[in-house]
Amino acid sequence: MSRNDSGVVYYGKVRTGKRVRIWPPAMIGFPLYDFDKAAKVAKVTTIDEGTEILPFTMICQGAQIGADVGIDEYSRIGCNTLIGDGSRVVYGASIHDNVVIGKKSIVGGFCCDCSRIGNRTTMFGDLVHKYPRHAIDDWDNMQFPCKPSPHIGDDVIIGFNAIVVGNVRVANRAFVGAGVIVTRNVPQNTRLVRRSETVSSPIR
Repeated sequence: MSRNDSGVVYYGKVRTGKRVRIWPPAMIGFPLYDFDKAAKVAKVTTIDEGTEILPFTMICQGAQIGADVGIDEYSRIGCNTLIGDGSRVVYGASIHDNVVIGKKSIVGGFCCDCSRIGNRTTMFGDLVHKYPRHAIDDWDNMQFPCKPSPHIGDDVIIGFNAIVVGNVRVANRAFVGAGVIVTRNVPQNTRLVRRSETVSSPIR
């Protein structure tokens, strides 16, 4: 069941707080997988007060968007994803299912299913699963339940086009430079500026 309100299409149960602004066109509560099953589950999509959603955005069923969040145009928020108060999703971000983003973070790029981003973190790279093989014929089994996913701590900076692969932890206050490929854990207060070199220094 859907309803169209001046170019914003709502699916299922959607709850919005005060001062929420949604610019058309947009889809809110979209049941990404099985429409019939989604109707039975009837998860509530929540958008808290003061949040603004710009045009051409899709927010999937069960997402919980906190207060005073900004979501730029052409962004995608997956099913059951949580975004903390005061965070910003920037132009064209692709955030997939069961992702958790903390408070006052800025997120762009790509976030795979079940990835985690802490508070006050800037993430402009890609958080991706580690795939051991081509999986087009086994895609659903590869995705559910969630594969081990990147976990980004608090006060972290992930630079533009950096890639964090698989079950990797980037600890609090770490810095990952633009274009770096991360395949191992990054300790807290560490700068990773080249793939082959890690320099430990406090972030000021």
